[in-house]
Amino acid sequence: MEKRKRALILKDSLYLTISRFTRYGLMFIFTAICARYLGSNDYGIISYNLSQTSIIALLFSLGADTYIVVQLSKHVKKTNMFVSINMMNRIVLISTVTICIFIVNNITEIYPFSFVSIMIYFTTIFDSFRTISDGFFQSRQKIKYVAFFEILRAILLLIGSVFIIVFLKKGINGVAIIYFATSLFIMLVSYGLMIFKFNVKFVKVKLKNVLRLIREAFPFFLNGIILILSIQIDIIMINKLAGNNETAYYNTAKKIIDIVLMIPSIISMVILPRISKNQVSKVQSKKILRVITLIGIVVSIFIYSISDIFIKVAFGSEYIESSAIIKVFCLGFPLLFINSFISTCLIGNGLQKKVLSANAIGTTINIVSNLILIPKFLCVGAAISTLISIFINTIQFSLYYRKLEFVDNIKQT
Repeated sequence: MEKRKRALILKDSLYLTISRFTRYGLMFIFTAICARYLGSNDYGIISYNLSQTSIIALLFSLGADTYIVVQLSKHVKKTNMFVSINMMNRIVLISTVTICIFIVNNITEIYPFSFVSIMIYFTTIFDSFRTISDGFFQSRQKIKYVAFFEILRAILLLIGSVFIIVFLKKGINGVAIIYFATSLFIMLVSYGLMIFKFNVKFVKVKLKNVLRLIREAFPFFLNGIILILSIQIDIIMINKLAGNNETAYYNTAKKIIDIVLMIPSIISMVILPRISKNQVSKVQSKKILRVITLIGIVVSIFIYSISDIFIKVAFGSEYIESSAIIKVFCLGFPLLFINSFISTCLIGNGLQKKVLSANAIGTTINIVSNLILIPKFLCVGAAISTLISIFINTIQFSLYYRKLEFVDNIKQT
């Protein structure tokens, strides 16, 4: 039985790893096509809208998805009820948030409702609904379906970009339509699979159940908002303080950085179960930390050395400023690898609040630094701000790591 569980975990991890690498590779090609054919101004507009709606998307669920996955895993017989509650939660919150945006927009514009922004907004709504079915598949340990839909979405975006942008020359509106259409299609297919293959039925739920869900899931929302702010706040602030072109340069660099950061995330995914079961000693953890740091240094040197030529080949000379951003981030790669491992150690030992507080402090410092550095150094200033916050997080995580207790007497197998 134990071997079957391990095999299933390994299988799911393999699905996620393959799908993640494949999706990032396909999305990188999609990004390169959009950046080249749209130009920095229009690509900056798309980047800004996607970043803005990713923050709004958190308000569509308020952390309910993570909470529901836990409940679905524990209470299989109540699947229909929990899925229905999450669906009603989504309908109530999306309606409320959208109405609030319309009301506030009449006073001061917080979300510009252009054709592009409307398409991206609906894309975010469809994606938010799809997280309900993804959560169901995750709770049933059917990660292969989540992986399949991630890859399918990337393939459809890539095919659509070639057809609509390259051949039909539809520009930024065409990109928005691609996002809208692929998101809607994947959502419908995902729900069709959940309903017809797994016989999930939607049942009537009471409003008080939805309110209880919001209350219980709120801690997950707090963690999510800090995480998404740390990822997306730079792009939003660059757009407001420096304009669309600088936003495009930064987002182009960020796509490359996201691929690099898959390395420590996969390492952490593999190590977390062992740490959670006290199967890693202090000595072993230090050895792993040294190896991860060395990998970070090697990756940093490699990316730094090829950044100029890579940007020119992949995106064109117009985006050469992205190379300077990448070089700044390269200085922080070893620290990011260290932070990833130490935060995994903390989470594996039940110290999620430590990770949350450290990330909150780092994100706050990043925002304050952005306000100072972006007006002076534009998108490079945002990269420097991020580097400062990474360094601050490393100090915090290192202090927590020194106090962390490990099981030192482990039988060597």
